[in-house]
Amino acid sequence: MGLTLKSRELMQVDLYKNIGKLFYAIGKVDGLLTLEEYRKLNEILDCSWRHINPEFIETTKHTFNELYLCNTEAYPCYEEFISFYKTNPNLFTKELKSLILKTANGIAHAFAKINKSELIFLAKLSLEFKKTKDMTYYFTKTVTGRFEAIETEVIRLLKNEGFGILTRIDMQETLKKKLNVDFRNYLILGACNPPFAYKALQAEDKIGTLLPCNIIMQEHAPNTIEVSAVNPVVSMKAVDNKTLKTVAEAVSQQLKNVINSIANEK
Repeated sequence: MGLTLKSRELMQVDLYKNIGKLFYAIGKVDGLLTLEEYRKLNEILDCSWRHINPEFIETTKHTFNELYLCNTEAYPCYEEFISFYKTNPNLFTKELKSLILKTANGIAHAFAKINKSELIFLAKLSLEFKKTKDMTYYFTKTVTGRFEAIETEVIRLLKNEGFGILTRIDMQETLKKKLNVDFRNYLILGACNPPFAYKALQAEDKIGTLLPCNIIMQEHAPNTIEVSAVNPVVSMKAVDNKTLKTVAEAVSQQLKNVINSIANEK
C-alpha cells in the first residue's frame, strides 16, 4: 500500500513542522529564547536550506513562531520531534540529518557560550541520528489530552484502517490487583484486521503466536500520552515467507497511518 501524492505532501509538511519544533526546543531549552537565536535560525534556513521547497521552510519558520508566541515548553517539543523521527526514519536522509545538526548547533551557539541544557539536547539528538539504521520494532507518537479521549481516538483511527479490538489490557489495574503496586496509566490494545490476519494464517500457520497487533498507550505525565504500535515488518522479520512479508508491509503501513494521524485533544 503506497502513499498517494497528497499523502506524501502532507507527510512532508508534518516533517518540517516537527523540524520547527526541534529548533524551537534547542533555543528554548535554557528557558530564554533570544533574538540572536531567532536571527541565526532564519539566517541558516535562508542560506543552507535554500535548495529545499520554500513552502516547507516557511512551515518550519511558522511552527517556530507559533511556539514562541505561546511560550511553549522546550522538552515536549523535543520529544514530539524524536517520536516523529522514530516513526518516520525514512524521511530523514543523511543530508537532512546533517543540515538539522548544523542548524541546531548554530542556534545553540548564537548567544554567548553554549550552555549545559543545550549541550545535552545536542548530544541526545546526535546520538539518535547515529543509532542503527535498522527499523525499530514500533511506531510511536506523543500527544496531549485526556487518556480516555485519546483511547477513543486511537480506536476510531484503527477502525478506519480496518482493525477491530480483540483485547484490552489495563496494566495499571492489573499490577495493582496482582502485585499491589502503583503504576502509570498503561493500556495494551490487541488489534486485528481480519482479511490480513486470514492471509497471514494461510501463509504461515504458526504466525498466530505474533497476533494480534498490539498498540500501547502510556501516560508519562498528566495528559501527556505516548501511543505506540508494533511494526509487523520487524516482528515478523525472522519468518522466511514472501507472502507473509507482503502482508506485514501492508499492515505496517496501516498502523503507521494510525500513529501519524493521532493528534492532541482539542
